Amino acid sequence: MSEERQRVLRMLKEGKVTVEEAEALLEALGEAEAPEPVGAGPAASGGEAGQPPAEAVPGVPRGEGQTSRPDAGERPDDRRGDFQRMIDDIMKSVDVDGIRETVRESLQRSKINMDRVKEEVLRATARVRDESRRAAREYRRHGWGHHISRTIEGLWGLTPATGSWSHEADVASGRRLTIHNVWGDVRLRASADGRLRAAAITRAWGRDEEEARYLLETIAITATDEGVSLIIRVSPPPGEFHRRFRVDFDVQVPTGVPVEVAQAKGDVAATGLGGALTARAASGDVSVREHEGSVQVEVAKGDVTVHQAAGDVRVTSKHGDVTLAGVGGGATVHLMHGDIEASAIKGAVDLHTMHGDVEVEAVAGRIRASSKNGDLELKRPAGPVSFELETAHGDIRVEVEQFQPGSASRMSTMSGDLSARLGDQARCRLSARVTSGEIQTNLGLADLRRNRRSLEGVLGSADSSLEMSTVSGDVSVEGPKSGAGAPASAGAGSG
Repeated sequence: MSEERQRVLRMLKEGKVTVEEAEALLEALGEAEAPEPVGAGPAASGGEAGQPPAEAVPGVPRGEGQTSRPDAGERPDDRRGDFQRMIDDIMKSVDVDGIRETVRESLQRSKINMDRVKEEVLRATARVRDESRRAAREYRRHGWGHHISRTIEGLWGLTPATGSWSHEADVASGRRLTIHNVWGDVRLRASADGRLRAAAITRAWGRDEEEARYLLETIAITATDEGVSLIIRVSPPPGEFHRRFRVDFDVQVPTGVPVEVAQAKGDVAATGLGGALTARAASGDVSVREHEGSVQVEVAKGDVTVHQAAGDVRVTSKHGDVTLAGVGGGATVHLMHGDIEASAIKGAVDLHTMHGDVEVEAVAGRIRASSKNGDLELKRPAGPVSFELETAHGDIRVEVEQFQPGSASRMSTMSGDLSARLGDQARCRLSARVTSGEIQTNLGLADLRRNRRSLEGVLGSADSSLEMSTVSGDVSVEGPKSGAGAPASAGAGSG
């Protein structure tokens, strides 16, 4: 296909010429590119070989109102220049200003003010920017709940309405409190005089003030005494409006009363409670501090923080990080995605995440931790320990001052390095294996046996054991930081 034809088709595709104009141009190009008839050429113009004079139309001389075929000696560049001039003439004939004016008149007839539209777009853009900045400031001051509420009000231009609710009751020993919320934060704290006091701030958003007030009035909060339980329940507005409201609770709980909170979206914060606490949420963070009972948390998405809990702590989450510190009982954590940090846990420790790191500090006793993709670390133990640490892809690092008597500890990974620093009292039978990697140690081991893939030896007594294995990675075992004992090493390349 010639360059001129491609240009015409491109102009048609871009809307610079109509279909009719494109057809005319292509037809003209076809004539310009057609082969010369036999006998045509300079000789034919003189009427030689019985040919008539070279006139396209009888009676009209060449050059007067008709287009002749190019002479055989005419260069292609000349034809291309003619074609370009033709295209330029067509484009000059397009009345761009007229088209613009026609569009403007049409918009005016339809009562659309383009200047006003432009003004509103600029105003909305500035509003989004300002509201985003303000929402960020509100978040830093008040947290997520206030942040979300103000953002909805600001960005979508909905009208807010605010109300309140409260309830007081005597809750005898042995009874429990249950709160069922939909969207909002729940704050729990200890009651100073032993009475239960529940207060709530209700918020709703409507397209105007009337609708906002209507939605606010349809939010139902009830407190029902069901014998062993006092149940506070939130019922949302009906139909399409059920997402345009929130209820934030502030509840003072008598000492020793178990509490259960269940909600779809929102944070739970508990401080200074004395009974068992159970928190369930589809989305939201959970924070527990200075708690005298056990803690159980189930969230689909959100971070969990527990500082100072006297009882056992159990956490289940799909997405979010977990931080536990100062737990008087045991700790059990199961995550899909997230990191785990645990410190000062008095009881048994079971920490498992599919994708994330696990860090354990200042813990004594039995420790189990695993990850499919992540590093594991045990540091500064608070006393004798035994552990099972396993990851598929990641490194494992441990510090051990003393093993529990008669215990068996194990650390293994498919792809990653293993390192152990053993204190003066960390006596054990050591076994290390690699498939691809090196084994290094500076310990003075008795009964040392080694080859290119494994190392076995005894450090002190043999009533405890430490087994280390990796498929692809190195193994390092060191003594106290001052270093003691003759170095011994076994590498993948050694005999």
